[in-house]
Amino acid sequence: MIYLINKNTDPCLNHAIEEFFLRDTKEDVYSLWRNEKTLLLGKNQDVYQEIDIPEAQKRNIQIVRRLSGGGTVYTDPSNMQYTFIARGEDFLKGNSFSLFAKPVVMYLKSLGLDATFSGRNDILIDGKKISGNAQYKINGATLHHGTLLFDVDLESIKASMVSRPIKFQKKAVKSHVSRIGTIKEYLNGISIDEFMEGLSSYIIDYYKIDKIIEVDDEIIEKASKYLDRFRSDEWNFGKDFKKYISYSNKRDSGLYDYKLLLKDGKIMDIRIFGDFFEIQDVSELEKKLIGSDYSKEGIEYALKDIDIEKFIVGLKMEDFVEDLLRIGEKIEKETRMD
Repeated sequence: MIYLINKNTDPCLNHAIEEFFLRDTKEDVYSLWRNEKTLLLGKNQDVYQEIDIPEAQKRNIQIVRRLSGGGTVYTDPSNMQYTFIARGEDFLKGNSFSLFAKPVVMYLKSLGLDATFSGRNDILIDGKKISGNAQYKINGATLHHGTLLFDVDLESIKASMVSRPIKFQKKAVKSHVSRIGTIKEYLNGISIDEFMEGLSSYIIDYYKIDKIIEVDDEIIEKASKYLDRFRSDEWNFGKDFKKYISYSNKRDSGLYDYKLLLKDGKIMDIRIFGDFFEIQDVSELEKKLIGSDYSKEGIEYALKDIDIEKFIVGLKMEDFVEDLLRIGEKIEKETRMD
């Protein structure tokens, strides 16, 4: 494993650098980096439901969609992101989130903090979230990255991120802001630079890293071929789905936002958004459903050769079919009300 020093704060460039090392090298990588003010959107999220776009623009907050699934996170120079890129079957099996988060949790504990890995993808201190993690897997390699909220602009989070009650149906909290903590509030007088240096030293020792390189012009030039995607409005915003029927449901595996276009009893188009974690690209799942009859039998027939858990972590086929059929129930209810 190499330690990649990355002092760039352009979020599009930083994600392009990640993708370059993931796709174009065979290196295992650890890196710790920061962004300018940015809302990082999960790959499968609907930006129009997650972010108050005019408010974000007013505050000069960039909106960038990453490769990995999961939810939206706010980043700025007062907090940081860490990246691991690893090859091998051990990281591809099951849920490896806690495996990657382990040395981070151990470092926090070494500072005397009550840090734990919790739920699908969070690191907590005293029960408050200071880190969310996400993954993207391709060609036998895993890209794992996470936030670390050393300090945070809570006002920008409250103003620019949409608080959706459905996300907290099974939790005893009222909003994402009430769950957030910062590392700084638990430490006395340690600067963010000192914290980052200490964390990197700990991880270098943990993984016995003996190769250190810094992002330079050559690496930036090689990574630049991936820049256009992260700077593209088509990638970051996609299209508006005003003409589609929408239905949202929260399950243990994540929040699901379905967009469905029906005509003459058939599925003409479908999009599956949410903060779930995908294994295979869900667009392949969507393609299977287009043109099928909108009925339990039609949906099950279209998906007869599909193992849905190879697409979305933790989702059961019967739950997926149930969600799709609830869209029809929603149409019937709205028709009766009219």
